[in-house]
Amino acid sequence: MRAYLLLCLLIVAFSVNAQPESGYMIFQTEGEVALLQSGSSYLNPDGRRILPGDEMTIKDGWVTFLDPEMKRVTVKKEGKLSFKELQGLFKKATASIENKYLVYMWEKMNEEEEHLSKKGGVVRGEEFLVFPFDSAVILNPEWCFEFYNPDKLHAVLLVKDKAHKVKYPIPAADSLVCYSLASSPLWPGEYYWNASIPNVPSVEDRMMIIPSEAEKSEIRQEMEKTRERLKDIPEPARTDILNEIFRMNRWVL
Repeated sequence: MRAYLLLCLLIVAFSVNAQPESGYMIFQTEGEVALLQSGSSYLNPDGRRILPGDEMTIKDGWVTFLDPEMKRVTVKKEGKLSFKELQGLFKKATASIENKYLVYMWEKMNEEEEHLSKKGGVVRGEEFLVFPFDSAVILNPEWCFEFYNPDKLHAVLLVKDKAHKVKYPIPAADSLVCYSLASSPLWPGEYYWNASIPNVPSVEDRMMIIPSEAEKSEIRQEMEKTRERLKDIPEPARTDILNEIFRMNRWVL
């Protein structure tokens, strides 16, 4: 239920901030699909919009369109598709909350990303500890810790209790340490982790949560419900959405 509520809140926030625009979003294409727009042709135009007066041609494939009203249309027939024909298809389409999330994903993928270059020899605290991310919910009895150690210096992985006291110091000669609850038990609860490397400044501990077996079962049932709600969304979009939902819930499988 938590994942579904989070999805709803995300959608509401997106709906408030979204600006109405003409046309339909081209979410995903497969095969030979082209958009004819203003005298130009765009092959497999994922991420673009089809506008009034535009036309699409489909050969040996299909295309999925979205609109801001939680509707989705997938066209699989070969030949030409006009904007007017597409309007008619959207009038018959039904809305769903998952489709609205696809709209959010489409907008997110088309935002301009800011790329910041790293200065040589400088590692920020949030980059030093790589995985698990902060407040991760650990669902498997075995997982791996990763931290920044490119020179493979002698390091110690520090698994700490809720009071930030070291519970398990684990020597490491690399940047990856795999952990098993069978060999180093942790009761359900809140824990922290860090890594100690000579001459590397210390950073803030990262929290991780070990759920009880009942909590794990509840989360896994929630995952299955989420997968079921998204079953009609084509790949790879379906997997991308599931990964995003898992990331927002901080689930580590």
